[in-house]
Amino acid sequence: MPRVLIAGPLRKRLFLEALPKLADRAIGFSTSPVLDRFETVGYKLVTLDRREAVVAHAAAQSGIAWNGMRINVSKIDEIVNAAFYRPTGPRTIYAIDEIGEMLLYSQAFQRALQEIFKAGATVAATVADKPKAYVDSLRKLKDVVWIDVNDENIGPARKRLFRELNLGVPSP
Repeated sequence: MPRVLIAGPLRKRLFLEALPKLADRAIGFSTSPVLDRFETVGYKLVTLDRREAVVAHAAAQSGIAWNGMRINVSKIDEIVNAAFYRPTGPRTIYAIDEIGEMLLYSQAFQRALQEIFKAGATVAATVADKPKAYVDSLRKLKDVVWIDVNDENIGPARKRLFRELNLGVPSP
């Protein structure tokens, strides 16, 4: 089963373009900014079945300090458990946006990733540049397809992602 990791400045865009085609086969979540007058003041995780939780916020009084915000690890754990620990079938695709520094503070998230990758499950995930050592370790795993997407290669990257995940032909 392919494990597709999407990197680069347009990773989220490409992931979101593929997500509707994964619809009935995907479980997982997406990361979205919490905005205040067009300024990012936090982040929330939204599962594919629409459960959500703010997991980092500038106004939070407790939690792990990160990028001018505080991370609520128990909220990350809650979403990870809701998104990943449920009955799955052989065609299940784990859709994850995003494997990055903020979420890796959660031991539950790290454990879930290890289990998913060890099981050889199909994965479509965005990956951040940091932490570099962790991202590099994922990139070296067997059967990982790495797609680095930017303005110059968005078309070929889209075609490759859709081909790897058997999603048919992407819309232009």
